[in-house]
Amino acid sequence: MERKNTNLYTYPSLLIIALLMTACSSLTEQSENGPKALTKYSMTRSMTKNWQLDLGADTQDYSVILHPVLFSDQLIAIDGMGHVQALDVSNGSNLWTVELNMKVSAGLGRHLNHLYLASHSGQLLALDSETGQELWRVSTGSEVLSVPQANDKLVLVQSIDGRVSAYKSQTGEFLWSFSADLPSLTLRGTSTPILTHDLSYAGFANGKLVALDNKNGAIVWEQRISLPKGRSEIDRLVDIDGPLQLDDQLLFINSYQGPLAAVDIMNGELVWQQPVSSRYAPLPLDNQVVVLGQDDHVSAYDKSSGVLLWHNDNLAQRGLSGLQVSKDAIIVTDQFGYSHILSWDTGQLLGRYHTKLGSSQISALKYGKQLYLQNQASKLIKLTLD
Repeated sequence: MERKNTNLYTYPSLLIIALLMTACSSLTEQSENGPKALTKYSMTRSMTKNWQLDLGADTQDYSVILHPVLFSDQLIAIDGMGHVQALDVSNGSNLWTVELNMKVSAGLGRHLNHLYLASHSGQLLALDSETGQELWRVSTGSEVLSVPQANDKLVLVQSIDGRVSAYKSQTGEFLWSFSADLPSLTLRGTSTPILTHDLSYAGFANGKLVALDNKNGAIVWEQRISLPKGRSEIDRLVDIDGPLQLDDQLLFINSYQGPLAAVDIMNGELVWQQPVSSRYAPLPLDNQVVVLGQDDHVSAYDKSSGVLLWHNDNLAQRGLSGLQVSKDAIIVTDQFGYSHILSWDTGQLLGRYHTKLGSSQISALKYGKQLYLQNQASKLIKLTLD
């Protein structure tokens, strides 16, 4: 028997109350503290703007974050109405364009020569990454809000109703699905699962992390990352919404009002956790993992022990969007259009660049010294880290 959908769409009144309370809290916080002013610093790193263009449709009215991908010497990007473009990475010139004419909810994912995206009507599509030609499309039965993940055999999607579904990556043929029991009130969003050769890992709005067998979707192990607390449904939100990160046999997970956790992928055992609330992906590199907290504080923890290494609160309340890392720098962009360069070792501010994108949510793709930023108004910019 199909499980009754109990996510936030089932109870719109609860969602409205939650949004109003969140908005009031945010307004109070901003009016009392406000975003931190930009501090003076000694610039040791800089960024150069290479090119900027307008992709098309503005998605700020329905808050979808769309990610560009790299394929060979092309950057492939999509706007909120399915306008797909392949761009020359050197100058941003258009190489090919495809019009899908659909409201897009998630994308782009890529594996080999396939691109994957999902629509608001619950469709999953595969495109040829060399031409943009549609290869197949299937119905997922529910809205997908996270980027589809793929390997040689599977393409995996996580939908807002608590399901993880697997399809054949070459044909779109349905293979299996796993459903989690969700609380009556959740945040609008889902985690992005991790897909390996044998197992898939997914986090849910009930605060649980599961490992699934890629052959049939059976549970291999399950671990509770965060436990609901408090009396109200809002206080008890523990959604795992940020993308999971896999590094050196450790899976790193963030959750809303829950901890930053490291889990052993072999058995699901909790290695360590820290009380950090976040909806963004923790980023591991070398011996540490960096996380962006709900308060716009940036912190680094020892990857194996969870010990705090450094903490930077100089960008508090500036509406930061995710993190991008390299061997020697961390880049984070705020809602006022500034990209900040932080030291990987200390978190100290090294430089900044005013992109003027100005959006509450900005997706970023970093490759070497190149950084590609796309905001919800579908403005795309390429920067080079000097």
